[in-house]
Amino acid sequence: MSDLFKYHANPESLEHFATRDKLNAKVAATSPESAYRYANDVLKGRFLLGEKIIASDPEYAYRYARYILKRRWPMGEKVLTDATIKHAGVWASYYAEDVLKRRWPEAEKAIGRDARCAYRYAEKVIKGRFPLGEKAISKDAHFAVEYAKNIIKGRWPMGEKAIHQYGGHYRDYKEFLSTLEDS
Repeated sequence: MSDLFKYHANPESLEHFATRDKLNAKVAATSPESAYRYANDVLKGRFLLGEKIIASDPEYAYRYARYILKRRWPMGEKVLTDATIKHAGVWASYYAEDVLKRRWPEAEKAIGRDARCAYRYAEKVIKGRFPLGEKAISKDAHFAVEYAKNIIKGRWPMGEKAIHQYGGHYRDYKEFLSTLEDS
């Protein structure tokens, strides 16, 4: 948030100079991004007036909890667990990994809808299979191969339809399976 008063030769003479911080806070509290940026760049800490609007957006709820509060933020968790909100699963998986540092069953439906998020959650948080995310992972050739190699550590028939559709991924998968046969 820019302070336009600093560009004036005599800012004290301008209307609203004395109340500029309150005005900036009110303006910042009108959108999730500006409220987060105000907390981060101006206050360098908690922004109570902006928390309600920040809690309405999955990306900024995650960022606020991780970088401003540096702890779990229950007020922001509702938006992160809402599987109907676009990209909620992305930010929920990051929240589980970076803020909670543990599995987060309340968000697994949202996380499991996206192949990349589901794979990352299985790899970084669960450190094992994530059945709720396997349907999404099985439809993405890249993540299906990675899931078979790094999570299942073996053949994964559920992902083979997608894998077979892409030559490079199919070759990687076949090469991986051949290493299992050699062992």
